[in-house]
Amino acid sequence: MKQAMKNFTLLAGLMLFAVCLFAQKVTQWHDVGILNEVAGNTLINYNSNGMNASVSCGAGLDNNAGSIYWVDSLPNNKVDSTCDYLIVTQRNFFIDTNARNEIEALAQHRADFNGFDVAMVRTSTIDTFINVYPEMSMYEKIHYLIKETYESNNANHTYDSKLAYVNLFGDTFFGTNPNDECVPTYSEGYDIYFTQLTYDSIAGEYDPYPDIMIGRCSVDTVTQVKNVVHKILNNNFFC
Repeated sequence: MKQAMKNFTLLAGLMLFAVCLFAQKVTQWHDVGILNEVAGNTLINYNSNGMNASVSCGAGLDNNAGSIYWVDSLPNNKVDSTCDYLIVTQRNFFIDTNARNEIEALAQHRADFNGFDVAMVRTSTIDTFINVYPEMSMYEKIHYLIKETYESNNANHTYDSKLAYVNLFGDTFFGTNPNDECVPTYSEGYDIYFTQLTYDSIAGEYDPYPDIMIGRCSVDTVTQVKNVVHKILNNNFFC
């Protein structure tokens, strides 16, 4: 009987501890800006304030346009200027004038129509500057850049000061050669890896819930670059 009472007391204590942790977790959740409705529809006990990405539709009109710029150095392992929207692309698309003009046109649309400050960065720049530990893979470096930029709270138009959008502009490799790297992914097309930015110190890994919105323009030729940007700019009826 005494042993049963001890077990019951221990179980009750563990349950109370778990409830306290859960309550603490809830109180630590914060407003996620334009991703409120996404969080409200996917996370238990997150009370959305109703804001969603449509708040940025047309936000750049009436002289409220954002800015676009290329990032040429990353001395602090992050984008230091204001950044709501990040485009990661391959050096070849920067060197080719036609491809670069198309990427800049897409960035300018996000600045003019959505009011975003759009940073564009080459994988070669990321590779040169981000070397936090030996033998970092390219996809790890991209993830680190996104995480550090996200945590810098340097976004002016996402309503929570956080980087909200990342566009991986390029296929994972050029042509059919998997060794000819373009904009790499994690494992087999697992781009959600780049959105998992909150580290769970108890589990010892990043939690599986995305912190940002991510997309990829899977292109590996200049013709494909032109086609995808044309489709986005001319068939983007809403945002």
